[in-house]
Amino acid sequence: MASAFILPQVLPAMKIRWLNDWLSDLMWIKQKDIVLLVYDYDLMLTDDLKIKKNIVADFEEIILPWWEGEIVGHMVGRVPRGFEVYLER
Repeated sequence: MASAFILPQVLPAMKIRWLNDWLSDLMWIKQKDIVLLVYDYDLMLTDDLKIKKNIVADFEEIILPWWEGEIVGHMVGRVPRGFEVYLER
């Protein structure tokens, strides 16, 4: 995910709001639709289940609705994009 979304190697103290902002930008990705595959989801953040839960909730409540249409009212000339997330266990 870090290389595809051009995330820095070290996230600033894993600030969730910062990650949400980053994932609500992605203007450098030219494809119309975005697909995020999360392999070994069950192993992701096993040492911090609260952050894991917050990340999933933020995708459901912030990031996906943004790309599905909220972007239109906030950014001039932007259109909705498909953004699918698949969790592989």
